[in-house]
Amino acid sequence: MNNKIEMQKEKKVLEWYLGQMYRAKLRKRQLNRRLQEINEELNSPIGGKGYSAMPRSSGGVSQGAASIVMRIAEIEDRIEDQKNTIANAMLKVMDIMDYLPINTMERYILELRYIDCLSWKRIQEEAHMTRNPCNNYRNSALHILLQNRRVKKIIKENENEYDDYIEKTGEKND
Repeated sequence: MNNKIEMQKEKKVLEWYLGQMYRAKLRKRQLNRRLQEINEELNSPIGGKGYSAMPRSSGGVSQGAASIVMRIAEIEDRIEDQKNTIANAMLKVMDIMDYLPINTMERYILELRYIDCLSWKRIQEEAHMTRNPCNNYRNSALHILLQNRRVKKIIKENENEYDDYIEKTGEKND
């Protein structure tokens, strides 16, 4: 029983590890949206979106052009950092994928999910099959990967980070 629980945890950590590129892309999209909203606000006509052309003296910190430019620069820096995170994550995920035979459906499904970051609906379309066979191939691929000693070592090395992530995000750890 304990071995089964350990195997389930290893599978969850592996799925989380493989999903790091997806999470980094989501974060980058969020930053891009933020930057776009600030730029739209800057480019809106005077009086639009809560901007007043009349100077105010609120006695507090100024929300003038300099602070907006600094905020834009900060977001742009974060976007660049996220691009590097995505590139590093891609290398890590591809390294794991190399433990699967190249021309197998298992690898193809994992690549669509964890490298191309496609939704299950899109994966089904690309693979020309329903969700159940796609899921079976994914589970089979994860099982194959978990038989590899190096993959198990990577999982073990990342288990604490996974636990921290689960604790911070409140995701279920069933």
